[in-house]
Amino acid sequence: MRSLARTLAAELGPRGIRVNALSPGMVPTEFQGKMGVPPEAIQGMYSHITAATPLGRMGHAEEIAKAAVFLASHESSFMSAAELLVDGGYRDV
Repeated sequence: MRSLARTLAAELGPRGIRVNALSPGMVPTEFQGKMGVPPEAIQGMYSHITAATPLGRMGHAEEIAKAAVFLASHESSFMSAAELLVDGGYRDV
């Protein structure tokens, strides 16, 4: 996704279109429970990710949404070809 965002930003930038990538961390949702995976396995996955995340927790949908709103707002008007990590530090570990 980062490569796609950078390529599209280079192609669309001259037309005034900004392209960025939003990379969220794990956010617990009802979807995980609807995949037929046993609840114990889901809880184990959550525990593993929480332990490996520097902030010590998973994200909330509202936190990801706020980052998306920021990228869509004028506040990020000079950002393009960027990747915004909203993952509690998980990727950098």
